[in-house]
Amino acid sequence: MEIELIESDTARMDDYIALYQACFPQADKLRRQYLNWLYIDNPEGRALGADAVCDGKVIGQVIALPGRYRLRGRQVRGLVAVNVAVHPDFQGKHLFKRLGLKMCEFGALRGFEFVIGVANAAATPGWVRQMGFQLVGPLQARVGLGALNARACEEGLAQADLFQEWGEAALQWRSKSPVNPVALQRGADGQLRVFASAGKPGMTALAVLPPAAHEKVQPNGLAAGLLSAKVFVGNIPGYRFGVNFQPIPERLKPSPLNLIYKNLVDNTDKLSLDKCYITFLDFDAF
Repeated sequence: MEIELIESDTARMDDYIALYQACFPQADKLRRQYLNWLYIDNPEGRALGADAVCDGKVIGQVIALPGRYRLRGRQVRGLVAVNVAVHPDFQGKHLFKRLGLKMCEFGALRGFEFVIGVANAAATPGWVRQMGFQLVGPLQARVGLGALNARACEEGLAQADLFQEWGEAALQWRSKSPVNPVALQRGADGQLRVFASAGKPGMTALAVLPPAAHEKVQPNGLAAGLLSAKVFVGNIPGYRFGVNFQPIPERLKPSPLNLIYKNLVDNTDKLSLDKCYITFLDFDAF
């Protein structure tokens, strides 16, 4: 039984949906409308990944989304890994490792400089020990009331070695997720405040994008849940949270939210977590 690794192609979307249904039967959002939006509509480019095929059937996949980033002051193209799936009948054959390494190979050939991801506890050892990714560290997850300090966010971005640059088209695309639309609001200070459902009643995910992290975009008029509890997931260099935002206990987190990184050009390159500006927008957290 020969297994072939090939580059992902959205022409095989029916096969991907069948694979996801076999691997994640409870994941209602992994349907065609959402996957078309995620893999095809992104103005920064279509999803890039590796598929494992056996007897004409897709039995595994590691796939990532392209984006525009600043890495130590340079504008570069990077990838964020979003979905990993191996059919239950083919687990235990080291396909996760083979697919992840092949996805990195395809990414390097397409001119991408790095891959990042946010890994759960089960996947982190595979990314780090088997594929050579750096475990940068766990992202913060906090819940509270009120707003983030926009000036402190801007100062944090100025210290960052890595952050995603959101063009207008990319932000408009990101805000139109068919399963969780994102509200965009601009303050008088030029900061873009971003809100989405945090997946629980009465809770809203929030982020702040300082001017250097995005192009001008018009607010989209969506409701922002201003009176709800706020959830922050990510990292802001140097940011000091007040008593109004408390850490979510580890036992209540769905995963440890481990930020991982691999430079596809320089395998000695490492990141420091306190130099990464990450928000929920960057990895489809909700």
